[in-house]
Amino acid sequence: MKYFLTTFLFLLFFSTLSIAGFAKKKKSTSYKSISGKYEVVNYTYNNNIIPIQNRMTSMTLNTKSGNISCNVGCNTIGGELKVIGKKLVLKHVFSTEKYCQEVAELETQFVENLNRINRWDRKGKIVMLKENNLTLIQLRRVGN
Repeated sequence: MKYFLTTFLFLLFFSTLSIAGFAKKKKSTSYKSISGKYEVVNYTYNNNIIPIQNRMTSMTLNTKSGNISCNVGCNTIGGELKVIGKKLVLKHVFSTEKYCQEVAELETQFVENLNRINRWDRKGKIVMLKENNLTLIQLRRVGN
């Protein structure tokens, strides 16, 4: 009986640790990929951080299909996306060609930044798209 009780407690203890470890591991990997939907918070141009306020902005990063799509006020901007660790490569960046005077300069600067990005980093729901150590575009994850 003592052997049975000891064995039972031993198995219970290790199964509890196993379940707790699995739950913890699953939670910590939820943002491992940068794939997801974001809003654009700000971008850097000529060494100035320019906040994007009062605009509906969006960026979707899909590492599985290898695509990026975004909108910062008028045109759809897209391209090919490849992520290897913290390295990020954007190729064939394009934009539709509507002219919207109120955001034309912003879109031009934004596309220039996209073409310079070579890495990424994250702090919680904030993703920084960078050229080396300089953050060029800052995003906030929306939803899950």
